[in-house]
Amino acid sequence: MSTIIVGHDGSRTSDAAVLEAVRLAEALRARLHVVMAVKETAPIRIRGEDGGFTVGGLDGAEQILADAATRYGGNIEITTAVVAGDPDDALVAEAERLDAAMIVVGSRRTQGPSRLLGSVASGVVRKAPCSVHIAHTTG
Repeated sequence: MSTIIVGHDGSRTSDAAVLEAVRLAEALRARLHVVMAVKETAPIRIRGEDGGFTVGGLDGAEQILADAATRYGGNIEITTAVVAGDPDDALVAEAERLDAAMIVVGSRRTQGPSRLLGSVASGVVRKAPCSVHIAHTTG
């Protein structure tokens, strides 16, 4: 079974990219692997009446991905990964690791001056070991 990689950062535009990737995975009978790239940060201790708790750069990201997998799963197999680093590097690394057939990215920041500065989609297109599908995610 082939694998499709898609990035998700919790935004509406990344939700649109995930939805497009789900449609592709269903049509191609592929597995979907949803990836979130995060910056590594030192854990922060939050004090409270009950003693408090510790949060780090990866906390919360796993919950966002779990929610997305639940929301969009059903007809396809969905796996998730939280990866430390830049989004384009994380997507490419996961595609290489899983020998993916395709990476789906959103079209946010792929037009105008920001295109010249480099967007996630531009970075993935330059580095990808497989096909790249740029989903139209901006109105």
